[in-house]
Amino acid sequence: MTRLDKALDIDPQNWGSHFILGQTGMASGDFPAAVAAAERAHAVHPQHSMPSGLLAAALVRAGDADRAAALIRQQGDSPTPLYGRALYHLYCSEVDSAAACWAKMIEQRELFAVEFVSSPEVRPLRESRHWPALATLMNLTFERDRDSRWSPREAP
Repeated sequence: MTRLDKALDIDPQNWGSHFILGQTGMASGDFPAAVAAAERAHAVHPQHSMPSGLLAAALVRAGDADRAAALIRQQGDSPTPLYGRALYHLYCSEVDSAAACWAKMIEQRELFAVEFVSSPEVRPLRESRHWPALATLMNLTFERDRDSRWSPREAP
């Protein structure tokens, strides 16, 4: 039994554990498992954009683009937090749209803009033409070493 399974045994309403299982399904290419886990996360916390964005992306990858589009429309143009929409765009390989969301996240000082900047899902954005401007807005520099670490920009 994994730690996530234990966490869900203790609290089956823990949307975060279901969310992580959904991310794991996405990362491994097991889109039906990602949909199932994201469905559970979304059912527990439907007003939060992270489970909604993950579910929409998993649905797209599993071939149900119509249902995904309905979820995205339901969230509106400014879901809370915006990271959920950025995550959706990243999972759907829509880097330009993800960059636009990330810029809004920075402008609105959304914590997730910095908290998840080094997560694997964000790598396509970090490797995009948009990244230098976004990193500058966050006052970050990217050290292109073997660990792909982020560090604060040093004061002049």
